[in-house]
Parts: sequence; structure tokens; C-alpha cells
Amino acid sequence: MHKLEIKVFLTADFANIDNSGKLNILGIFDSIFAKTFPAIHPQLYIVTKVVFDWGEFGEDRNLVYKLFDPDGKQLMSVDRPFNVPSPKFGQTSEMNFITALRDFPFERPGSYELRLFVDKDYKAVAKIEVKELPPRDEA
Repeated sequence: MHKLEIKVFLTADFANIDNSGKLNILGIFDSIFAKTFPAIHPQLYIVTKVVFDWGEFGEDRNLVYKLFDPDGKQLMSVDRPFNVPSPKFGQTSEMNFITALRDFPFERPGSYELRLFVDKDYKAVAKIEVKELPPRDEA
């Protein structure tokens, strides 16, 4: 098995890939604040950039995101099967992955873990701290 490298793995308010292939990321975050629970987060983008070794071109692979609550219970899993592209002349082969979660419920405050796997191999973690906003003093 060849060695791929995870260059970027994060959560953001928005992300896209422009016509030239550039990855654009807005509002990178690792904390969510809510007044009440369960809290519904309106939009969360999972952004990943993977760079491949020369020997991996043409291989079928599977990238998987798994989100775990503070107790370690798995809340969701998203599979992203792909084929490793050939590199452009003079460049390495890389791929950008963007996955949007809309109206995602966080049941309670705590440390959530978004884990990244490639072909069942654990590669990275992005932590999301979900925090309760303190009540406002009405003076």
C-alpha cells in the first residue's frame, strides 16, 4: 500500500472549488456555541485535501468521515469513494473533498470528534467543541 498524505482536514462555514481547481475555505472553526440543546447547526462543511504518492494513480479508494459524540457514540458516517487521478505534468496528484452537513443536530455540549479514514485506515481527527452560551444578564 502506498502512502497518501492528508494536507488539510477541517470544518468551516463554507468551502468550494473554483473553475481552476483552487480550494476556497471561509470561516474555519473548531467550536460551536448554542443557547439551547439539542442545537441544530445550520451548515457545516468538512474540507479535506489529499496528496497521493506516485504509485497510487488509478487505484480505487474510499474516504470516510465519522462523527462521534462526547461519549464515543458514532452519530454519522459519510463514504466518498474515488479513483486516484493521474498527476498533471510536473505536479503531484491531489484531490479536494468537500462535504456539507446541513441542519446537523448536536444533542448536548461537549467534545465531538470528526474522524477521517481512508480504506478503513484511521488518518486524522478534527475536534469540534460544542459549548453552551451562558445566560445573558437582563439588567
